[in-house]
Amino acid sequence: MIGRKLLAPAAVLLLMACGPANTDAPSATMSPGHSPVASAASPSATATPSSTPKAPEPNTVAAGDDALVGDVLLLPASLVLIGSIGGSPAIWTSTVGETWQMQAEEALGATGHLADVIEHDGLVLAVGWRSERVGGAIADEPLVVAGGNGDAWRVLGGLPLPPDVRAQLHGIATDGRRVVIGGLLSDGSLAAWVTTDSGVTWAGPNVFPTEPGSSIAAMTFADNEFLAVGESIGQQSGPGVWRSRDGLEWSADDLLARGGSLADVTATARGAVAVGHDGEGHATVWSLSQKPPARVEPPAVADLYAIAPAGDSIVVAPPHASSTSVLLFAQSGWAPIRLAGAATVTLRALSAANGRFVVAGDDGSGVKVWLGTFDQP
Repeated sequence: MIGRKLLAPAAVLLLMACGPANTDAPSATMSPGHSPVASAASPSATATPSSTPKAPEPNTVAAGDDALVGDVLLLPASLVLIGSIGGSPAIWTSTVGETWQMQAEEALGATGHLADVIEHDGLVLAVGWRSERVGGAIADEPLVVAGGNGDAWRVLGGLPLPPDVRAQLHGIATDGRRVVIGGLLSDGSLAAWVTTDSGVTWAGPNVFPTEPGSSIAAMTFADNEFLAVGESIGQQSGPGVWRSRDGLEWSADDLLARGGSLADVTATARGAVAVGHDGEGHATVWSLSQKPPARVEPPAVADLYAIAPAGDSIVVAPPHASSTSVLLFAQSGWAPIRLAGAATVTLRALSAANGRFVVAGDDGSGVKVWLGTFDQP
């Protein structure tokens, strides 16, 4: 597994889950010799945690010891949470985050997972995979779901694949006109598909320049290009970054880092920022808009699973942290945003907009979310 994402071996492409590593308490200080995170995402006067904020309380979305979070999306009038429960792909929606409704349960498939979600042109689009029996074996098929904003949730088909090749989808991004989806093919390749009509027709698969065994964890659009991040496997494996202007032709970055991977990426006011770990028990934060990409000072945790922009700043989430300092906000250094009852939860996803944030995770007994504001009294 890379970060909050669920990945299966390319040769089999079956759903599986792995437990995260524990992390240390976050640090609110910066180390000398590194650029502060503000160099990649400068502070925002409208997204500042107070010194004594009220810790948001958790709300239970769904109960189940096999419930897993894929991603969460905070919209102006609603929230969308995706993942899986009982081994089946799942979508939950809510207006204020206190009560949640499952959507399109029977249409999504009996086995699988939804991994990433965005809003595009008035639609909510989620991607993942569902497993089907092919001959005597179970194989994964790409899953694209559209709905929200009053529309019925439906599965979109037509994603082209070579003969006898299967796929899992792990990332989705939009530039406002095109939607680009990235995933893992069963032959070990990474590939992307492009649509300009909200999933009616697709171009692809467009194969990435990478070795078999590499993986995509997340995607975004920033600085007039699509970005995919994950893990690049080769003679010197490490964090992977792939870029494309149109979603069709892709190039690979060399981050000059060996070991570790990237779990999430987002567009900020100053470009793309990605988070992950270095493979040696330390979180990493990368400014991908610099040429070449540059590391910026991470919080003192072992891993980061999720990132979201907050005004001109960023919010990041480690999967676990001691005490209640489980969400970190980058301003003039790193500062904690406290969540009540989060000590035993694996935090996998977050979203932020207009001074609000939502964090989602699972704890072995169900899916939980926290909603809060950056200017809590």
